[in-house]
This record gives sequence, C-alpha cells and structure tokens, in this order.
Amino acid sequence: MKYIRTKDGAIYEIVDDKYLIFDGNKIPVDINKLEKEYKVVDTIEKLCDEFVVVDVNSHWTYQTINYELKTLKESFVNNETIYGAIWTNKGLIYVAKMNKKGKWELL
Repeated sequence: MKYIRTKDGAIYEIVDDKYLIFDGNKIPVDINKLEKEYKVVDTIEKLCDEFVVVDVNSHWTYQTINYELKTLKESFVNNETIYGAIWTNKGLIYVAKMNKKGKWELL
C-alpha cells in the first residue's frame, strides 16, 4: 500500500493508480500529478514527524523526539498505545495508531 501526505497534514491511502481513500470514501485523482506535488511512501510511519506513547491506565504521555520506532515497538506493552503524529499550524496531531499486532491504522 502507498500513502501521501498533503500540505495541510491530511494523510491519504492510495488504493490504485486512480483513487485515494479518505474517511472511508474513494476519491478519484491523477496519481502521477500527486506524486510530483507530494511525498508518496510505502508506510504510514515515514509520513509521521513524531511518535507519541500514551499509557492508557495512567494517561502518561511521552513524545518521542528523534527516537527510533524500532525501539518503541520492542518496548510496546499492553497498556501503552503508540501514535504517529504530524506537526501542523494547529500543533501536533495524531494521524495513525499502532495496533497490538504492530501494524499502523490511519485515524
């Protein structure tokens, strides 16, 4: 699967060479034009600026600055959630969440 991130911070999943998915809706696009204007990557994590770890029991939050995602995955425990986040003009916004299997899901 491929993903793009627009200038306003939205992340879209590229379904095929003609459609994007956003909020469950298929949006027709010209993928060649998008690839010239935006960054197209194979994984969601490559689009994230930061990773944030939240302990759901204590609501403890740790923002990872220049921290390796591999290390976070290895230390991931049942009561913690890892979010992928991007910086926008409105601040840091969560765009993805890692599930218990270690796979990213768009929010």
